[in-house]
Order: sequence, then structure tokens, then C-alpha cells
Amino acid sequence: HAWDVPLFGIFEDDLVRASSHRATRQRIRDAIASLPSSADLLYLEVCFELCDRVLFSPFTPHLLAAHKPMCSAAILYTRKGASRMLEECVPVFHGIDVMLPRLVEGGRL
Repeated sequence: HAWDVPLFGIFEDDLVRASSHRATRQRIRDAIASLPSSADLLYLEVCFELCDRVLFSPFTPHLLAAHKPMCSAAILYTRKGASRMLEECVPVFHGIDVMLPRLVEGGRL
């Protein structure tokens, strides 16, 4: 069950929702419920993504596979994803908004 996956979130303090509190909460719940056990992280916002390279699946309509997501304003990490971040980002090779897209694009997250 998806709720068995331990998650934690990192959120910037200046986020602006694109929908009501209730709708936002439901979208996040639906996405978490659809999150596969292999997931490292769940981006809750999108900026500067290459839309033609994003992967959609009819089996998980609440999720999409990012190609090179930029920004880090709202992300949920799984325990496994947080461990992988620690492994992949030591030594720190750039700011987080540059490291994350490189790791995702390179298939390391």
C-alpha cells in the first residue's frame, strides 16, 4: 500500500497553489496513492520541464515521469530517494536546482 512508503517533504515558503486547498490536497493524495515502490521522489510542482520528453501513462493518471525537472520548491522524498540523494550528491557538485535535474536526466534518481 502506498501509504506504507515513508515520505517527507521539503517546501519553499513562497509556494502558490494553482487550485483550492481541498483540490490540491486530493491531487497530492492521489499521486501518493499511485506512487510505485521504486519511486525516489515526487515533484509537486513543475518549472522549465521539457514537456515533449515527459512520459505519461494511462495506468497512473496522477503521475508523470519527468525528464529534466528544474526547481525544488515542493518535493516529497521516499526514504530510499533521500538515501540515494545523499549518495549521489556527495560531494556537492552544484546547487540543488542544478543537481536534481542532472540526476533525474541521467537516470540516477
